[in-house]
Amino acid sequence: MVKIKSLIFDLDETLVKLPVDWPSAYEEVRKRTGRNFTSFLNLLAELWNTDEYRKVSKIIESFELYALDNVQVLDNSKEIILKLSGKYSLSLVTLQGRRIAEEVLRKLGIRKAFKQVITRDDAATRLMQLQIILEKTGFKPEETMVIGDKLNDVESALKLKCWTVLIDRRNRAELLKKPVEKLFIIKNLNELEEVLHSLKQEKGLSG
Repeated sequence: MVKIKSLIFDLDETLVKLPVDWPSAYEEVRKRTGRNFTSFLNLLAELWNTDEYRKVSKIIESFELYALDNVQVLDNSKEIILKLSGKYSLSLVTLQGRRIAEEVLRKLGIRKAFKQVITRDDAATRLMQLQIILEKTGFKPEETMVIGDKLNDVESALKLKCWTVLIDRRNRAELLKKPVEKLFIIKNLNELEEVLHSLKQEKGLSG
């Protein structure tokens, strides 16, 4: 039997859809920094804890703020989070800025459900963010499950030996070459409770 005590959620495209005009946002970053990057995540990691990082983050924030009024709730996430918060310690990681994350959680009425909220203002990579959560909460990796919609969420969680759930909205799971221990794949957030229940019965394996 596996005893999960801590759940760590991603925000955008996991709990909500924040319709940021990313092509325009990235083009604005290129224009104002002179950097012709291909991966925004790699750029954040490269610039972390510099003045240029903070400049880039502010540029992106302006586009995120514009998208706030049209944020879309996914998979009854509000009700799911409120229900789970009574059974588990919940945290949130996001590569959105803190101002945006806090406002989205406030709009949904779920801010108090999360004991820790770590944003790109705190760390530039998902791996760094998860490490901070583990340190702050004190839960062991084997007691922790990371829920996100991107392979980067999965890979970062597995590096830290956490359990992980991929919400596979875009068929990214087909990029996985073989079954992976400690990984579950679901199509939407409504299936998460079944995954948690199954873990109480036996060790999980994707595939």
